[in-house]
Amino acid sequence: MANRTLAISILLAGSLIGLTGCTEKPAKETSQEGKVSSPQKKPNQKPREEPQKVEEQKPIVVNVIDPNTKTILKTFLPLDLGFKTDPEAYKKEMEKWAKDLARGTETLIGYDQRMVLDKIDANGQIIKGKPQIILDEKELVERVMMASIKGGDVELPLSMTESGYKPEDVAYLNEVVLASFSTYFNSSVAGRAKNIELSALAIDNIIVGTEDIFSFNTTVGPLNMGISQQRRS
Repeated sequence: MANRTLAISILLAGSLIGLTGCTEKPAKETSQEGKVSSPQKKPNQKPREEPQKVEEQKPIVVNVIDPNTKTILKTFLPLDLGFKTDPEAYKKEMEKWAKDLARGTETLIGYDQRMVLDKIDANGQIIKGKPQIILDEKELVERVMMASIKGGDVELPLSMTESGYKPEDVAYLNEVVLASFSTYFNSSVAGRAKNIELSALAIDNIIVGTEDIFSFNTTVGPLNMGISQQRRS
């Protein structure tokens, strides 16, 4: 009887051990091929996002370009010059710079240029002058102000006017009196007499076309005042 009771106790203990093993879940599932497979990701799980890189902002730069040579004349950094903090002062500085660029300074030749008219030499050949060139200061300032917002290139607003005649018409040109003036001077003053002679030679055979502007000072150039003053002393 005691042996039978011991056998029943051993069988009951083995059954409990077997039931305990069945309730435990395996950490990893084994496929039919015997390979261990990792647990699958949940379908709603989002991938991990990487932190976005902050791009460095490039400085705003304005380049002023000569439309003829395509060279950069001036480079501005609007923010450094107070474009946003004091736009009125910035605009006034641009206006002064545009004025100096157009009309010139003591050390800078301006873009504005009076027309130098063509003339005919002693052999009937044309001696070319120069066209009139005007830099529109107001338009230049407006272009720079607009470009100062995002940066960019600005071309100088230049206007050029050629003489209003056709070279093929030179053979048919006639001398026409457009204006006349008479004055008297002392021919014994050598300096003044020489200036009048040089002026007459410079003006002789000048071609004045339609809507051309004749300028005595531009055509003759600086007079030799030194000789006249020396003789007077």
